[in-house]
Amino acid sequence: MHYMKKAPCALPVAGPQADLDELINLLIQSGAEALLIVEGGQPLGVVTPTDLLRGVQGSEPEEGAVVLAPEVQA
Repeated sequence: MHYMKKAPCALPVAGPQADLDELINLLIQSGAEALLIVEGGQPLGVVTPTDLLRGVQGSEPEEGAVVLAPEVQA
C-alpha cells in the first residue's frame, strides 16, 4: 500500500501512486472529508469524495484538475 502518515494539517495522507481502492479505503477508515496527496514531503493536491466517485464512474477529471496517477482513474 502507498499510505503515508498523517500530515500536520490533520488530513489523511497518501502518495501519488495510491490506486482508487486505496484512496477510498483511506477516506472511509479515516472519516475525513478529503485526502492530501504528498510526495517527498511536498503536498501535490487534495482528493475529495467527489473525485473518488468520478474515478469509480470512469468520468474524466474536472477541467483544471491535477491527475496524479493513471491508477486513480477507473
